[in-house]
Amino acid sequence: MFKLVKAGLFLALGMLSAQLAAGQHAFGDDRSVAGGEAIFYEQPMAAEGATTAHGTVVWSLTAISPAGLKLAWPAIHAAVRIPERNLEFEMTIYRNTDRSLPASHLIELAFRTPSNRSDRSIDRLAGVTMKDQEAEVGTTLTTYSPIKVIEGYFLASFGETKGQEQASLTLLESKEWIDLPVVYHNGRGALLTISKGSVGDEVFAGAIRDWKQAGSP
Repeated sequence: MFKLVKAGLFLALGMLSAQLAAGQHAFGDDRSVAGGEAIFYEQPMAAEGATTAHGTVVWSLTAISPAGLKLAWPAIHAAVRIPERNLEFEMTIYRNTDRSLPASHLIELAFRTPSNRSDRSIDRLAGVTMKDQEAEVGTTLTTYSPIKVIEGYFLASFGETKGQEQASLTLLESKEWIDLPVVYHNGRGALLTISKGSVGDEVFAGAIRDWKQAGSP
């Protein structure tokens, strides 16, 4: 049974990701607020120690209209910049409206890395975890590892059941930090960790409140 559910999830995500990659959804007006902190860690290479770079996060409470629907749903959006690494990252969390997909919410994750640095091309995103403090080990938010759609772009989901949905929403609202562990094509690992900050807390609380009030798509 587990294998069938997992296969169905991957198939549905694959079909949806093709639509997303083709731009078949539209974003509404953003309510953007600066907030949070971003820290990017890279595993040490033979000739150097571990590296750390700092950046910024801008949180937005926006709206997204999935393909085939006229109604716009609230979405959480994060825009991250790590200037020292010439790295940009965007994350969008929103309600799933496709009833064939066993997930309550979807997460789009897009990395833009330097085009002249093949050693920093991201091959895999290991997961999405939530935590209280920057230095601690987090709790996994997503059921499966994010699926790679195209280079630098990943799609994840959570909430296969009502119980899992509630647990994931509690993590999203109550935890302060989000971890995104990645693996480059050359096998080197890195970790992007971002905090919500007070304004990010407001964005998450507002989106989750709107999702609950709206009910099922």
